[in-house]
Amino acid sequence: MQSKAVLYGLLGVLGFSLTLPMTKTAVAHGIHPYLITCSRALIGGLLALGYIFLFRKKIPSRKYLKSILITGSTYTVLFPLFLSLGLQNTSASHGASVFTLQPLVTAILASLRNGEKPGVLFWIMSIIGILCNLLYFATSLSGEITIGDFFLVIAVIFCSLGYTEATKITRQLGSLNTICWSLIFMLPIIIPAWLISFTLYPPPLFIEAWLGVFYVGAVSQFFANIPWLIGLSLGGAAHIGQVQLIQPFLTLIASYFILGEPLTIGMFSTAAIVIICAYIAIQKKAKLSNI
Repeated sequence: MQSKAVLYGLLGVLGFSLTLPMTKTAVAHGIHPYLITCSRALIGGLLALGYIFLFRKKIPSRKYLKSILITGSTYTVLFPLFLSLGLQNTSASHGASVFTLQPLVTAILASLRNGEKPGVLFWIMSIIGILCNLLYFATSLSGEITIGDFFLVIAVIFCSLGYTEATKITRQLGSLNTICWSLIFMLPIIIPAWLISFTLYPPPLFIEAWLGVFYVGAVSQFFANIPWLIGLSLGGAAHIGQVQLIQPFLTLIASYFILGEPLTIGMFSTAAIVIICAYIAIQKKAKLSNI
């Protein structure tokens, strides 16, 4: 089961790895962060509605409402909002450095909210992997700390909170139903917010910008979450969340092809160390669960 959970997690991470460069593309072409946030949630919400109506899914019972609303407000609204605001003032590559914190934040929240109890080796490997990431980015990316970094850290916290809360109900509702209802319950807020944002901040008609918006709405907000939440529910948010240690490097590769940002040898050597740390952290649970 653990290997299956890791595979699902990797599929989700592959989809998420383009989130920063695609969001940066939309921001760089002049689409306002408010409109990006609302458009992302609206696209995901419409896809969710289509699925719910097509397969005639029932509304979840009230006992799941709190977790659905927390997931929707954090991951559907607050995370993309602060991500877009942060990328106004910094590059996607620099944003990737901030997102090295996400696996550790996810593990901490999973321990606090979901009662997951990773072992000592897990925490050691997780911290080593994150320190390797931070060391690489600190020595290879120039620039001082800005308000954009502050926004990105907030985005990381909200994203991790959304993951851990969704994991709590994915085991009962299923990953797709969890995603869909968290998006649908936000639509009464998102639809008027989208209309207001579109009116106040008329967007440019650049194809590249709207391709970025469509990607984060369809893939980042909807399709990539399906395997990701399956992985988290099977293997635990703390453990499978460590798969995201490799996401910053996938983001850098994507940023190279999409935005022309540079690739370095140091990136790949650091990635090798990080992948080993993530592998050890994930395997530790598999050994314990088989005892």
